Amino acid sequence: MEIVEDDIRGSLGTYLVLFTNGGILFAYVLGSYASYTTFSAICLAVPITFMASFFWLPETPVYLFNQNNPVAARRALQWLRGGDLTIVEQEMTKLVEAADKGKDNRSTESSFIKNLTSKGTLRGLLIGVGLMDAGSNLSPNLCTIMVGVLQLFGVYLTSTLIDRAGRKILLIVSNIASAVCLAALGTFFYLKGHGYDVTDIGWLPVTSLSVYVVTIALGVGSIPFIVINEIFTPQMRGFAVTVCICLLYALAFLVARFFTDLNILLGLDGCYWFFALCCLASTLFCYFVVPETKNKSLDSILKELAGEEITFKKVDERMKVPV
Repeated sequence: MEIVEDDIRGSLGTYLVLFTNGGILFAYVLGSYASYTTFSAICLAVPITFMASFFWLPETPVYLFNQNNPVAARRALQWLRGGDLTIVEQEMTKLVEAADKGKDNRSTESSFIKNLTSKGTLRGLLIGVGLMDAGSNLSPNLCTIMVGVLQLFGVYLTSTLIDRAGRKILLIVSNIASAVCLAALGTFFYLKGHGYDVTDIGWLPVTSLSVYVVTIALGVGSIPFIVINEIFTPQMRGFAVTVCICLLYALAFLVARFFTDLNILLGLDGCYWFFALCCLASTLFCYFVVPETKNKSLDSILKELAGEEITFKKVDERMKVPV
């Protein structure tokens, strides 16, 4: 997120989940035909190739500037922006403004506590934690190639729509559609469990599951990873994103661990209805709490969360460094 231009940040941000789901689908297909040895060797070759390629890429301009190395930051920006000096100057201005804002905090021993308890960080944590909670509900039967294809298709739709429709509307649509699918599954199993003839609607579970997988990938399963990288200051981003990701996997563990107990308590139909209610609650959370970050600079997003007025500063002398 630190190297992407504002107008395409959403689309490129979805590539993380897109390639993750692509890798899962690749493993599903390859695992169906290859031996364990061949499968392991091919999978091992991927991270080795990544490390060999990634070694030659420059550090992010944000990191270099925060390390008091504006010369290297400018060079990295020129490489990333194809030598467009106008864009480089604009982004160097943003780096200077962000550095000035956090200068006082970085100069004190209690900078971490101050950053953590600031209004913008606390609101960002609320949003991040809420979105991770929304993404932790039931994810049935993922270990099939068809589900992998549907996931990949859903994330592809996200990458094409996110910078047009926006994050917020996709999250809301994703949650509502997921709630409908889960409610339909719950209704099917309720009717089946109470002795009703469900032959005529035998298509409902497969259809609901297929649509559910696509709609989860369309919003709830991918966009939170973009938003949590947009709503924290550079000083707090690493810590806050780690907290959100850890919470996501903790909630996923709790769902997997206690689903059997929940099934005994509520029944299979009740479980689906319960998770449908979770999706509806997430819809309200996204509508009232989550900000729209489409086509906004990271600096303007942070100022909005902190309740500050967006202003523009003059170019700082620190931008005038040799190439």
